Formats: sequence, C-alpha cells, structure tokens
Amino acid sequence: FAAMGLGAMSLILPRPIMMFLQGVSLWVVARPRLSATPQLRRWRLMLRDGAQVFASHSAQVIIRQGDRLLLGLFVAEGALGAYFFAFNLSTQGVILLVQSLTGVLAAGLSKLQDDPGRQRRAFLDAIGVIGLVSIPLLALQSAVSDPLLRLLYQDRWTGAIAPLQILSIGAAISAIGWNNNAMFMARGLFKAQLIMSWIGAVGFLFVITTCAWLGGPITVAWGVVAFRAVYVPITLTVAAGGGRPTLVSAIGSALNPGIIACLAILPAWWLGVQVGAPGDRLALAGQIAITLALGSALYWLLARLLLRATYARFGARVRTMLPARIATRVPSWAL
Repeated sequence: FAAMGLGAMSLILPRPIMMFLQGVSLWVVARPRLSATPQLRRWRLMLRDGAQVFASHSAQVIIRQGDRLLLGLFVAEGALGAYFFAFNLSTQGVILLVQSLTGVLAAGLSKLQDDPGRQRRAFLDAIGVIGLVSIPLLALQSAVSDPLLRLLYQDRWTGAIAPLQILSIGAAISAIGWNNNAMFMARGLFKAQLIMSWIGAVGFLFVITTCAWLGGPITVAWGVVAFRAVYVPITLTVAAGGGRPTLVSAIGSALNPGIIACLAILPAWWLGVQVGAPGDRLALAGQIAITLALGSALYWLLARLLLRATYARFGARVRTMLPARIATRVPSWAL
C-alpha cells in the first residue's frame, strides 16, 4: 500500500484485512458448534458481566491512548508525531512478550478458584517471571534508543529519542500489570475491575493534562512513568488480594530486576558510548552491539546469582517448552 502511494492509509487498511482473514482462518480450523437453542436464560448473566468488562476496557483505552490525545491539545504537530512514534515503539516489547499471556493466565488461574492462596501464589510467580524477562529487554531498548534511531533514520526522529527512553521505563512497569485483567476475570471481580479502571482513567487524565499543560512530550512521558509506578502495583494488589504482602511482592517484581538491569546495562551502555563519534554509522552499530551483548550477559549473570528463586521458576518453564532431547542437554548453570 505504501508503494502504491496510499500514504497514511497504508497503516490502516492492513489491519481490517488481516483481522478478517485471521477470523475466517480460526473459524475454519476450530469449527465451533452453533446450537439451534439460544439458551436465553443464560444471557442475563453474560450481559451483566460483559457490560462491566466492556466498561472496564473503555476506561483502560483512555489510560492507553489518553496521553497522545491530550498532548495534541498543547503541542505542535511535529512534537506530537515524535511522541506518538516513540510511544508505539516503546510498547512493542510489552505486546510481544506479555499480551498473549492474558488468555492463558485467565484460563489457568480460573481452575484455582477454590484455592485462593494457591491462585495468588501462581499469579505472583508468573508476574515475577514476566518481570525477570521483560524488564531487562525494555531497559536495553531504552539504552539503545539513541544510537538505533540515529542509525536507522539519521536526524529525522531525534525528537523521539528522549520520549522513547523514558517511555521504555514506563513500559517495563506496565509489563508487570499488563495481565491484571486475567486475575480479575479468574476471581470474577468484574465490579472491582470496573472501579479500579475508572479510578485509573480519571487519575491518568489529571496527571497527563497537568504534565501537558506545564511542559511538552518529555514531561508527559515522565507523567506516564509516575502514574504507572503508582497505579500498576495498587491495581495488581486489588486483583490478586492478599493486602500488603501482595503489594510488596508486586513492587519487588519490578524493582528487583530493575535494579539488576541498571547495574548490568549502565556499564555496557557507557562502554558502548566510548566506541566513537555519534555521527558515524559504524560507531552507532558498534555501540548498539556492545550494549546489547554485554548488558545481556551481565544481567543474566547477576540475575542468576541474586534472583535465584525467580530464575529457577523461569528455567523450569523454559525446559518444559523445549523438546525433551534438547532440554536434557541444557546445562543446569544455564537454566
């Protein structure tokens, strides 16, 4: 579509086309049975819970989209475009890593409804593993944002560098709470989910409006980080229950790997900066390679030593995903 000269429509048209093809493919493969009896007596329960979930998701759309809408009221078109570009890039890691887990977690946690303590522990264990993997990747994304955008686009998107670096931190926090909806659904807390979502939406609009009024894209980006740092752990605690211990565990799921990521990636980033002049494409590529390689290696080593329990759960899950012949050959020090 872009080659045909359709411009911005090139970003819009593929989505409905591919969603239609995906829907048709899923129906062909799954072949769901359609009953001739509508079972209207069950619709009342479905509509009640469905309405609450729909209202909750409406509030969550405000949280996920409101910063760009409000920022557009206060800044010029170019600054808004740079922020929009940075925000989209910052969220791709979260979407790739954790969005697909929502349905799986909701189904698995629903089976533990009769044992709330075990259900909560399973959820917190999953959150810990998500943090162990996603936070260093998003920290690396923040560290290489500058050389990567300059390498790919030269000076076209320099205005997006600082927002991308900041929003990558916000995305790391968001990764911890991205699957809170799974826990709300597994426990049947649709009303609590609705209340927390709209409290978050109102609070988010207030924070972002204030930041957009006082500053520009960078101020708004820091406002997003601050909001998520407060809202995500509280919502996770309400979803999982358990009070203060759950809150402490939720904060630790982000803080512990976050500290280790800083200790590992900052030296790698500093070493990468020493490679050469920032305008040289070869130097930029070297900076990216050094930061990614050394930062990943240092994080793996520190996480292996300092987050042993979480790393052991991560290793156990990875082994179950590998073919038996490969899993038996992976050394214990690696997983």
